[in-house]
Amino acid sequence: MIIYLDLMFFQNIIADYLILYLIKSDLYPDIPLRRVAMGALLSSITYIFWYRMNAFSGSGITILSTCFFMSLILLWTFRIRSLSLYGKTMEKTIIYIFLMGGAGLLIREIMKPKVVFDNRWYWGFSGFMVAFTSFYTGRKRRIKRKTRMEEMIYDVEIQRHSGSICCRGIYDSGNLLISQITGRGICVIALEDIRELLDEKEMEILSEWMKDKNFSWDMFMKNMKTGIYSIRYSSVGKENGLMPGVLADHIIVKKENKVLVDFRGMLGISTQRVSENKRFSVILPADIFTA
Repeated sequence: MIIYLDLMFFQNIIADYLILYLIKSDLYPDIPLRRVAMGALLSSITYIFWYRMNAFSGSGITILSTCFFMSLILLWTFRIRSLSLYGKTMEKTIIYIFLMGGAGLLIREIMKPKVVFDNRWYWGFSGFMVAFTSFYTGRKRRIKRKTRMEEMIYDVEIQRHSGSICCRGIYDSGNLLISQITGRGICVIALEDIRELLDEKEMEILSEWMKDKNFSWDMFMKNMKTGIYSIRYSSVGKENGLMPGVLADHIIVKKENKVLVDFRGMLGISTQRVSENKRFSVILPADIFTA
């Protein structure tokens, strides 16, 4: 009987931890893992209590005591202070309990153990729970990362002289380049993506400069009258670098067809595309949404 309770205790502490971890992942990202582990430990201890109580009382009392202890553990683990949040937490708890229970019954039916705590069933069920939790939380992280990325991508229209191009831009809080001409942040775009807004003379000059990685001040000063400016920058592995730039008449940033920004700004021209998968072609500066 002692071995039986030991197996029940360890199985439940694994299951309880994974259920609480999934709830934390869904609703309480700021709750520390040590608190989740302590909640799982308390839950496993109370499980033994109400399991033993089932031998001396009816199933109704056992269910009520289970719900009572489970509520206390959820309230303490996640520091729940509102009824609505408690309701959401209980909803997640019930969903994951039924999911784990259904998986356990399925695995038991496949393995057909001769005793309830056959080692194969125990390790198979525990392995499934761990694999499911890893897959589920990993998938959620990927979805959140993709959603966060989409939130930072905007529709951008650039107008220069009599032409315009429409592309997608990504907001980059690390792009701190500031133009001394406009006093605002500098958008970065690849030469290939801005080709339509350059005249033949500008395209010829920029193409020549792009072939030479060591842009010189002489080149910039000589061709200042063409409307090509010099942008000094520093990056990893390169200090005091120089980048050519041109002024755009309008840089219009939109989200869901709503104009968020419309300003006259500097475009820094890069030798390489800013996105390998061509998901976006403009890097927006940190101050793009400031007045």
